[in-house]
Amino acid sequence: AYSQDSNSEENKPLPLNEEEDYEARKKSITDNINKAVEDIKKKEEKIVYDRKVEGTSVFSEGNESVSGFYNKPIDSTPYLFALHSLRPPVNNLKLININNIASNTEVFSTRWGKNGQYGTGVNNLIYIENSGNITGKGIGVERNQPAIHLISGNDFYLKNSGNITSKQDKSLIKTENNLILENEGSKNKDSARILDKINFRGDNFFLSNTGYSLFDEVDFVGYKNFTFSNKGTILSYMTLDDFIKAGKGRYRYQAPKPDSDTEEKYKKYLEDFYKNHPPKDKDVYIATEYGGAKYVPYETYENIKKEYQKYRRKIRDEEYEKRHKEYLEKLKELQEASDGPVDFPREGMPEGETEETHSITLCRPGKECEGDFIYRENGTFVNTNILYEMYKKLHRVSLKPKTVDEFIKEGNGAYINIKPIPTLKTEKDYNSYKRDREFRGTPIRTTNFYGENSGKIPERLSLSFDNGYFINSGSIGILEVNADKGLVVNRGTASLDINYYDDETMDRLLEVDLKNSNVLKYFYHSEYSG
Repeated sequence: AYSQDSNSEENKPLPLNEEEDYEARKKSITDNINKAVEDIKKKEEKIVYDRKVEGTSVFSEGNESVSGFYNKPIDSTPYLFALHSLRPPVNNLKLININNIASNTEVFSTRWGKNGQYGTGVNNLIYIENSGNITGKGIGVERNQPAIHLISGNDFYLKNSGNITSKQDKSLIKTENNLILENEGSKNKDSARILDKINFRGDNFFLSNTGYSLFDEVDFVGYKNFTFSNKGTILSYMTLDDFIKAGKGRYRYQAPKPDSDTEEKYKKYLEDFYKNHPPKDKDVYIATEYGGAKYVPYETYENIKKEYQKYRRKIRDEEYEKRHKEYLEKLKELQEASDGPVDFPREGMPEGETEETHSITLCRPGKECEGDFIYRENGTFVNTNILYEMYKKLHRVSLKPKTVDEFIKEGNGAYINIKPIPTLKTEKDYNSYKRDREFRGTPIRTTNFYGENSGKIPERLSLSFDNGYFINSGSIGILEVNADKGLVVNRGTASLDINYYDDETMDRLLEVDLKNSNVLKYFYHSEYSG
C-alpha cells in the first residue's frame, strides 16, 4: 500500500493477507484526519478577529479577520456573509451556525470580491461549524445563488452536523491547500443530515463521516491527496418526503376524513342537536304566524320559498366549491404528468335548483274546496300546512351545528390517518432522480488516495485515483474503482467494479485482495477476454 509521505516507512507495500497491517493502515487514516483537525483548530485559536458579529448578516470590505455567529432564525433576501463587490480578500473568516438560516441570494459568499468568482476570497483560513440548517433559496436565471460560494487561499475547515442545501444551484467550497470536512451527520438513522449540491475542491482533502448522512449531488476532488474515512452511513438520495420538502414535488390533495368511530359519534351528535332544537308545534306556528287561518295568500309562500332557497343555495355553493377544488387538483395532476391536452370530465358536481310546479285547485264561487294550492276569484292561496312544512325545512337549514372539523378539533374524534400520495409527476420525477443518484452515488477523485470504510454506503462509491489504497471492512452497494496502481482490499460486502490502466512493463499495477470475498467472475470482451 501507499502512504502520503513518500519518505516514510509506511510507504513500503503491504504484504497481502497481513490483516494486522490493514488494521494499522485504517488506524493511520483516522489518526491523520484527527491530526489535521487538531492542527487546524490550533491555528484558528491563534487568530485575533477584528470584528465579531452575532445574530445578523456580516458584510466585509476585506483586509480583516471577521467572525459571525448565527444563533437565531434568519430568512433573508440579501447575504448572511458577503465580501463586498471588488473588495480585497478577507484575511480569516469564522462562521458558526446553530439555527435555521436562509437567503434568496447566497447565504455565504465571496463571489463578487476583487479576485472574481473563481478567485480567492479569504487569504488564510475559512472555519465553519454548522449544526443547524443553511438553505440557499435562490432560483435566478443567472444560476449563481447556491447556499455557499467560498474560496480560501490556504485552508478550509467545515464541521457539519446539520443540513446545507440549495434550491437550484451548486455550492462551491474550495481551497488551495488543506480542505477538512468533519461530517458528523445525525445520530438518528431516520433523519440523515443532508449535504446537497456542493462541489468540494482542495489540494489535500480530509473527509471523515461518522453519522447518518446524505450526500446528494456532492462531488469531492482532492487535487493532490485525499484521506477518507467512513464509520457512519452515507446515502446518495433523498427519501420521497424530503424530495417534496425540498420543493421538488408535491403530494396529492386528499380531503381529510373522520374515522368510523368519529362518524358514529358525529351522527349521534347531530341527532341530539336537532332533537334539542325542534321547530315550533304546527298548531302554535299557524296560530302565531297566520292567526290560525287554513289558507293565506300565495305571496306568503313565495317569500318563504325565497328565504329557504337562499339557505339551500349557500349549502349547494359550499358543496360546489369543495367538489370544484377536488376537480381542479385532479386536473392539475393529470396536466403535470401529461405531455399533451387532458380530457377530464366533471363528475359528481351538485345540481342546480329545479323549478317547482304545483297543481292548483280551482274553487267555484260560494263553494268550499280543498287543496295545497287553491284559486278563488280574489286570488291564489296556499294551505298553511304547506307553509308549516316549509318552515320546518327552513328552521333546520338555519340551525348551525358544529361541522365535523369543529367537532374533531374540540377533541371529540379523529381523522383517518391518510398516507400521503405523491402526484403522478412527482412520482415520475422522483423515480428519475433516484435512478440517477443510484448510478452516480458518491464520487471521489484525486491523485493519491488513502481510504477506509467500516460503515455503510448502500449505493455507489466511485473512486478515481492514480495511486493509493482503499480498505473496505463495512458494506458498500457498488464499489467502483478507476486507478492506475495501488491496492484495494475487501473484507466487507460490496459489488465490485474495478478498472485499472495496465501496461506491459507492469509499472502500473493495481492489486486487489478479495480474501473471504464471494466473487462472481465478469467477462469483458474488446480485443481480448479476461
